[in-house]
Amino acid sequence: MEIHSGPHSHDAEITLNSKKKLSLLLYLCQNLDPYQKINAQMQKMLTEVGIHQLDDPFKITNQLIAMTEELLDKQHLDSKTLQ
Repeated sequence: MEIHSGPHSHDAEITLNSKKKLSLLLYLCQNLDPYQKINAQMQKMLTEVGIHQLDDPFKITNQLIAMTEELLDKQHLDSKTLQ
């Protein structure tokens, strides 16, 4: 999705992508079971968020948590900047 409306259109596009990524990260955090084999759909979602090494599900879980926290912190800081 492209948004071209004013000087902050690039920022709006980044925010939309961040919201989509956060949604995907939260879904993965809630639904990834480290005791089960990771199915193809989950593997695709993991690579979409930037996790490519899929051989250690506990490491993946830690990465998901860290990435989610980082993105939440970034969005919190961005919202303070816009105020």
